[in-house]
Amino acid sequence: MRILLRTAALFCVITMGLAATLQAADPVKEAEAFKKLGDEHIAKDELRQAADSYEQALSLGRNQFTADECVRMAVVLSWDDRLPAAIRELRFVVERDPANQNARVQLARIYSWDGQFTRAVGIADSILANSPDDKETLIVKANALEWDDRFDEAIPIYRGIIDRDGDFDARIGLAFSLLYKGDRAAALREIETLAAGDDRERRQLQRLSDAIARETRPRMEIGYDFYSDSDESHAGRYWARSGFAVGNHDFSAEVGRRDASGGLRADDVSFRADFNATGVLGAAAGLGVTRLMGADTAQFPTGFVRLHGRLHRTSIIGMMSTEILSETSELIANRVRRFSTGGEISHRIRPLWSVGGAYNHFRFSDQNAANDAQVRTEVAMHVAPRIAFGYQLRFLDYDTQSGSGYFDPDNFVSHRLSGSVELDRRKFFVFVQVYGGHQKFERNDFRTSEWVKGGRASFGIKFSKNLTVGVSIAGSDFSTGSVSGYRYFTTGTKVSYQF
Repeated sequence: MRILLRTAALFCVITMGLAATLQAADPVKEAEAFKKLGDEHIAKDELRQAADSYEQALSLGRNQFTADECVRMAVVLSWDDRLPAAIRELRFVVERDPANQNARVQLARIYSWDGQFTRAVGIADSILANSPDDKETLIVKANALEWDDRFDEAIPIYRGIIDRDGDFDARIGLAFSLLYKGDRAAALREIETLAAGDDRERRQLQRLSDAIARETRPRMEIGYDFYSDSDESHAGRYWARSGFAVGNHDFSAEVGRRDASGGLRADDVSFRADFNATGVLGAAAGLGVTRLMGADTAQFPTGFVRLHGRLHRTSIIGMMSTEILSETSELIANRVRRFSTGGEISHRIRPLWSVGGAYNHFRFSDQNAANDAQVRTEVAMHVAPRIAFGYQLRFLDYDTQSGSGYFDPDNFVSHRLSGSVELDRRKFFVFVQVYGGHQKFERNDFRTSEWVKGGRASFGIKFSKNLTVGVSIAGSDFSTGSVSGYRYFTTGTKVSYQF
């Protein structure tokens, strides 16, 4: 009898243990526990911990939650910059319930945050087809258009919302569109009429104020750049630049001094004006003088005139310029001047895919001339940080080899592949690009065909809204990387202060 009782007791213990184990391993129970934990973190404004819990809850049992609960958790994921995860969860909701307008609006909004502007606008348009006056959807669409630089399409939407009810978010969006379109005077008029009603609106208003300040307040920059190449040429340039805005236009002045090998020197001063028309066209012009000092002294005028235009996703630039080549002591000694005419066109096929081309014709003071043509494309794979890959084809051909110290090949052809990462945060920024490819050309009756590589990087610290300090490095054995054609290395530092 005792044996039977002990056996029964042992069986009960094992059964209870198994039940407890099965209950603990129940994914539905675990999902509910993670969701409850996430709710507690949100109540304490602990965003990162809440996003961690919600992501676990959704991965374990998204089908056990209501659509509203899934949408709310996905939105929290997006607040923590987990945009792909938020998009994935919202798409699950929309697939289960295509008529869920809240999920579709949130999906469009997060697509726009992720840089997928075409998808965001497409979803917004599908909602507006049945609800043409839905304010939240209209703002999502207008914001996506603004971030896609389609200001002429975004501005009428913002104005329509404002005319109906004076919505704060629409007025903020309108001010940003006017600012980045180039109409800073109109953006300033808009901000004077804005008054924040809560903490969220105060943050938006501050962000707009900071953006306008960056575009309009006077700026001073000083820097130093060092150049060295495999021909044992070395040069350092000190420079200072000051700029200010008047209405929609910018004006700046720059002075510099380059000390090169052998005691040669080049001093320069220039003035520049950018006339930022609010329509499709704009213009810029500059005028300066460069003094070359070696065995004797000579000075030459410099300057440029540029016209630029933008229509939808296409930008066009045409320019003429005259400049002094002073990067090395040999160029300073030979007093080489270059006159350039040319143009550039770029088009964004999609928000993250652009193509472009450029052509320039050069004439030199040593009676040489050249034609330079480029075709390029770039695709961004991610927005923040921005991860992009590109390709460039370049053709460069000179009339003759003058021997004046600049790279002057016959039938130069290069193919270049590049990859870059760019991250801009409140306290710092960083950019890194590496590239490689192949080049072939003929120069002085010698043919070259080789694989080449290079890279550049910059890093900066934003000590305050006014003060930024940055450093940069670059190096390459691409022959067109430096004006002399040799393998080169450069480094520099810059201090920027905005008053």
